[in-house]
Parts: sequence; C-alpha cells; structure tokens
Amino acid sequence: VRSYRTKGMGGGGWGMPTPDAETHCPACSPILRHMAAKLPLANRLRSLLVCPITGQVMDEQNPPLALPNGRVYSSSALLEMAGAREGQIECIATGETFDFSDLRKVFIS
Repeated sequence: VRSYRTKGMGGGGWGMPTPDAETHCPACSPILRHMAAKLPLANRLRSLLVCPITGQVMDEQNPPLALPNGRVYSSSALLEMAGAREGQIECIATGETFDFSDLRKVFIS
C-alpha cells in the first residue's frame, strides 16, 4: 500500500502553486510546508505527466486518456487493461468500471 504522498509524487501531483494553492498544492499546505522547504526547486521548462498505473511519462507516443470520472491514465496502460478485460476499464482510484469507448483524449497546452 502506497502513502498519499507517494501516490501524489508518482502521479505528478507535486505542482506549481495555483490560485487555490492552500488546498491543492502540497508544497503550499500549512501542514506540509516545513517538509517542502528542504526540497530543491524544480528547474523544468516543461511539466511531465506520469501515469499512476505504469509510472511511464504520458506524451505524444503514450498520450493521456481521461475516464468519465475525470481520472487520467496513459493510453498504454488503458489499452492493456481493456485487452485483458474485454474492453472494460477499471479506475484504480475509485473502482468504477467504464467502457473503453467512453474515454476521452486529453490535450495539454
């Protein structure tokens, strides 16, 4: 069983502050701010999306797909799951089941 912190880091959940940073940015949270203070700053010109199922980067060769519940996973992970489950996808976060045809492409700008 992975901790929420490990899941957040593996899923690319550690991001830049946003207008609602107090609730969505772990590094901005009053509870976790002291832990984040010791971490080096990211020096990236581009963000990376990492699939929480495979740990692979989601990019042009492995594009992200969104489930109807809004969760996003890599196309390679979902294609493999659909092949093993007769076209059905199970969300690893919620346990909900969807048909592969219900997935939507995600475009990152």
